Amino acid sequence: MDTILYGRSHQRVLLYISLQVPFPSISAVFSLRRHAVLLVSGCVIFGGELLQLAREFAPFRLHFNSLMQACPIILLLTEVICTKCPPGWQNLEKSCYFFSTSSKSWLDAKQFCTNEGSHLVIVNTKQEQTFLSNHITEPHVYWLGLSDSAEEGEWRWLDGSPLGFGFLLRFWGPGEPNNVGQQGEDCGSLRFDGKWNDATCSFTENWICERQC
Repeated sequence: MDTILYGRSHQRVLLYISLQVPFPSISAVFSLRRHAVLLVSGCVIFGGELLQLAREFAPFRLHFNSLMQACPIILLLTEVICTKCPPGWQNLEKSCYFFSTSSKSWLDAKQFCTNEGSHLVIVNTKQEQTFLSNHITEPHVYWLGLSDSAEEGEWRWLDGSPLGFGFLLRFWGPGEPNNVGQQGEDCGSLRFDGKWNDATCSFTENWICERQC
């Protein structure tokens, strides 16, 4: 047996020599072994930390699953609560509207709405226009959140969106907007007949505030 082992070792040495491959030194072998031990140790430590993180994350996963199950209920409650407007306000879908019984200039009316956490009404749909028309009283006129004071003829809502050229244009009264008078007419209003009119902003009119539920 010893003779066989010696022969194999001798052949291995001859192979290294014939291939001109440097025979690994003892120090190199120990260096590789040391690095291997460090890598294994690092993997063990990393595995332990990963397991610890998984344990710490488990409660958060349970909370997340609970929240996901509660989401439909929360959405349902939101729909219910959204139908409740402050006293004196009227509801349409997810918005509340305040119809004033006194009169102010357009700027003062705008400030009033801001103080109430709302804004002068912005009309987005035909349904909303019909709703507003059904709630105003003769012979009052109500300020809208519509103005062309920044640039004549460029009517914009208070949120910066342009009036554009869509179906909303049909709500102007005959011949409106006409910008008559020395002071001009730069603020939009809603007449008791349901039509829009441009008026001098310093005039005092009733107003309509709008806010989300």
